[in-house]
Amino acid sequence: MELEEIDLNSSEQQNVDHSSKPPESFPIVTGTMHYNDFFRHYLETNTPCLIRADAVMKSWASCTDWVDSENQVPCLEYFKNLLNADEYNVPVSNCGKKFFNCQEKCDMSFGAFLKYWNDIKQCQKSNIYYLKDWHFVKEFPQYKAYRTPSFFSSDWLNEYLDYVEDNIFSQAFNNSDYRFVYAGPKDSWTPLHADVYGSYSWSANVIGEKEWIFFPPGYEKYLINPDNKELMYDIYEVLPFDEKYSFQCKSFNYDGHDILYYKVRQKTNEIIFVPSGWYHQVKNIENTISINHNWFNASNIQKIWNILQDELKKVEEEIRDCKNSCKDKKEWNDMCQNLLRANHGMNMEEFLDLCIYIARKRITSIDNADAFVSYDGYKHGQTHLVYDTKVLKDILSQIDREHAISRDVTKIINEIDVVLSTRLNS
Repeated sequence: MELEEIDLNSSEQQNVDHSSKPPESFPIVTGTMHYNDFFRHYLETNTPCLIRADAVMKSWASCTDWVDSENQVPCLEYFKNLLNADEYNVPVSNCGKKFFNCQEKCDMSFGAFLKYWNDIKQCQKSNIYYLKDWHFVKEFPQYKAYRTPSFFSSDWLNEYLDYVEDNIFSQAFNNSDYRFVYAGPKDSWTPLHADVYGSYSWSANVIGEKEWIFFPPGYEKYLINPDNKELMYDIYEVLPFDEKYSFQCKSFNYDGHDILYYKVRQKTNEIIFVPSGWYHQVKNIENTISINHNWFNASNIQKIWNILQDELKKVEEEIRDCKNSCKDKKEWNDMCQNLLRANHGMNMEEFLDLCIYIARKRITSIDNADAFVSYDGYKHGQTHLVYDTKVLKDILSQIDREHAISRDVTKIINEIDVVLSTRLNS
């Protein structure tokens, strides 16, 4: 694979508007936008956008293999070339059955799902099955379905998870990744939610169309079901009916609050970027196959850390009655961290391990004056590496100051200081 050189122009950072005011209309950009411009204007400002990505996606094998080119519909039959349809199981959600505040999930053989998919009458029933969160990349590494768009190549989460298979902290992420394939029939949907850990996500439509409803951060606190005091399951229960997809920022009144939202249509060969903390609900307007990633990097790691701290406080409050029964502080901390992992999917120790791993890789590349070959074969230059390292120092300093975690981070902070000082004086 030919490597693509990527770097950040630090002088442009001061020219970007970092205000939190939602845009008047949902931004639309092209896939040929410069990496630096996208990073500064969308990642750093935590602003969503739709990317017209024909130029990016036209070379993806998935956009040929998974598409019936004559009818322009999904071709799930192709997957039988890669797997044993009767024995290989895929994760499926039942869009017609609520389980707590999510959809009921189960495993189904790919052959059974394919039979269901090909039966139009079955797909029109109330129990619509949606193949989602399929770890396709990890399970079929020999098949190169796509290349991560360059805008999203600074992906600390999946970069780390590619490494943890032989690491003691791999249990934190179930020895897996956050790269998924979704295949949903018409009217399959995902309830209102924000993405795991407060991460970014991107979703590329290989074929088909989706309808997205987006809410800027903060409005979710008004979208609470009065009966169970939980986040609304289906936003259409209160959202005004509107057939238009104008991409304009609109508002509606619920329980005395004016709530801003966007209604967006995503078509084939288009990519949606979802920033941290933007709650959204998604529906497949047609039979659709999409590729989806969750990830974070230097531009949103502070948000990830803040959310992790908030989740720990919730855990500590939830089990505060157990604290006096613990024999010492370590037992109490272990209990809280284990529950944090169970509830949130990641605890403090695992977050720290990820940050240290990324920091050491960046330090080595800066020290050797090398361009770092990052996730999916992109080369990140020295300015980008310095940007990452400075942010990591700040995060690690917060951890060292505020939390008694078993690993001493002073050494890695000192290493960062040395390499940054050496580079500054070179």
